[in-house]
Amino acid sequence: MTGDQADFWHAVREATRQLKAKHGIPCPECRRLQPKRDPTILLPGDRCKVDGYRDRRPRLTKEQVGELWE
Repeated sequence: MTGDQADFWHAVREATRQLKAKHGIPCPECRRLQPKRDPTILLPGDRCKVDGYRDRRPRLTKEQVGELWE
């Protein structure tokens, strides 16, 4: 049982990494305020936990997210 649940969460994390690689942008406030730190990668509509910047792009559609699961 535990192996199935662990495999599921590994797949979720990998899908999130792929989404961020394809649709993510670096947080402009992280770059401005903390230039030596790696900026947070934001998906459309996400909020940066470090400085509170919200990405104003429209959220991803279900079709865009579903492309990774096919």
